Amino acid sequence: MNIGWITLRVSNLDDSLVFYRDLLGLTVEKEFGGDEQKIIFLGGKEDTKVELLWKLGEKIENVGKGVSIGFEVSGLDEWMRRIRESGARSITGPFSPNPSIRFCFFSDPDGYQIQLYENLGEK
Repeated sequence: MNIGWITLRVSNLDDSLVFYRDLLGLTVEKEFGGDEQKIIFLGGKEDTKVELLWKLGEKIENVGKGVSIGFEVSGLDEWMRRIRESGARSITGPFSPNPSIRFCFFSDPDGYQIQLYENLGEK
């Protein structure tokens, strides 16, 4: 069994697209809907997708406390610099609980917790 997608309800689709598409570099794969509701799937063909679900006038509450979405990157320090420059909220880290991984946390425009991690290999 594979995870197909993770759905995030978003309050501002434009802000979320700037975050996930422009800052994190995810590709828009599919888009559905119209003026009152839109669904956008982001990610590569073989990747688990991030589904952005937007409904006109919907307020986003309880954004999944205790849950984070992790994205593997190379060059974590450079990613952290880009994230800070973008004005992303609440960046913490980097953390390295063992010699083979480093990661940081920050929030998307609706407050969902995002984790970027870099595999350093066995040491």
